[in-house]
Amino acid sequence: MVSALIFLVVAVWVLWILREADATVRLGVVTAFVVVFAAFLSGVTTAKRSDIFATTAAYAAVLVVFLSRGDASTDLGASG
Repeated sequence: MVSALIFLVVAVWVLWILREADATVRLGVVTAFVVVFAAFLSGVTTAKRSDIFATTAAYAAVLVVFLSRGDASTDLGASG
């Protein structure tokens, strides 16, 4: 549980830091985080492939939403 939270928080912080970077760079970072997350789940848990796929898809969805939301505003205090 804690490691999943760490994966999410670190990814969000990195994407926030890269908010001014090119979209290709940010998409590459998201891809890297998703691949590492899936590999981590495969290596650390005894979950079935379908469970790992579903969890990784949910993780990717959260990161993509944050990635697309980052384009709307670069200020933390701005409303959407």
